[in-house]
Amino acid sequence: MGTAAKRPLPQHFSQLEPFVAQWAVRSMSERHRRRLASSAHDRRAFYEAMSPRLNDAIEYLNAFPLHEMPEGAATLLELALALMEVSLTQEVYDANIETVHAQSSKLVRIAREMDEF
Repeated sequence: MGTAAKRPLPQHFSQLEPFVAQWAVRSMSERHRRRLASSAHDRRAFYEAMSPRLNDAIEYLNAFPLHEMPEGAATLLELALALMEVSLTQEVYDANIETVHAQSSKLVRIAREMDEF
């Protein structure tokens, strides 16, 4: 998805670094676009790496106010939010049928971004 500056993760979550460039983005609309542009293989790899770490991530993130997170925590939050987007393809839609995956965009209406809250 292009070249991005290296963004840190908390040390405890460093094994998730290979997913930062593709999945750690600020807006819901961009997460949705990234999901639609990704392959079934990429979505599965991210889901399998991130989902077992979700409870640890939530516990870690709960130590910080939402709008005052250190950079590494903010990156981890973006990965956790991306997991919510990608989990649709693994738990709800048939992840191996790309036409079903692509049609899912018709069901999603993004009205507000996180910065608007």
